[in-house]
Amino acid sequence: MMQGMKAIEATILNRHKKRMPATLRIPENARGTFVLLHGIGGWKDQRVMQSIIEPVFNAGYVVVTFDAADGANAPDANSMRGTTTGYREDLEDVIAYIEKESWYVGPLSLGGHSLGGLVAIEYTARHPEIERLILAAPAISWREYRYILPVASLWLLYGKVRMPGPEMRNYWIGRPWLFDFITRDMKRLASKVTCPTLVVMGGRDGLVGTVRTHRSFASLFPRADFEVVPGATHTFHPHEKELTATIKQWLTSS
Repeated sequence: MMQGMKAIEATILNRHKKRMPATLRIPENARGTFVLLHGIGGWKDQRVMQSIIEPVFNAGYVVVTFDAADGANAPDANSMRGTTTGYREDLEDVIAYIEKESWYVGPLSLGGHSLGGLVAIEYTARHPEIERLILAAPAISWREYRYILPVASLWLLYGKVRMPGPEMRNYWIGRPWLFDFITRDMKRLASKVTCPTLVVMGGRDGLVGTVRTHRSFASLFPRADFEVVPGATHTFHPHEKELTATIKQWLTSS
């Protein structure tokens, strides 16, 4: 439950003039601003995102969510050309937009689910002014993906791979995403993230990694806390309330 919320729907244009639908949730007497990023095939209003939005907003932050320009739910998307680099550039464009708005309140913090977590890490490593970082089942590198080798083989052969999108519509991503993604390894950047960080993992994830891989990953951050939601899958279903409670506790104690 989010009390006293003023929600504004907006359309932000990225550097290529593609539309990114956004929702701006503004509390009274905000203490800062969080930008939250969805995962690949995800969107700004999906259930796992709502589970992150609620505790962040209730902690007194402006919350900004948006659909990536080439994501599963964007009006101008060309998902076959989308890349992680393009998603990071979308984040840069969203931040440039919000920092000019009259409602913006610093400092700025970031959070993300899955690929959104990876993008948030990448940005934060380059911008030490970020105040806090929340990573829900973050992607780390291609090496941690359980099914990456057989999927990548088919991906290269057919030039695309299908993923579930909003309302289980098919969402296709092409070879450019794969070639771009395999250049990334967040283990190399973790030590550069100096702000307080929460890494939270579902006990039954197994997609982007495991409890073991992510506990080890969290130890690479100078100021990270690691939490597990027992029984939760990659999207934390059906344990979204536990994810919300975990983030709430961290925000009030860190």
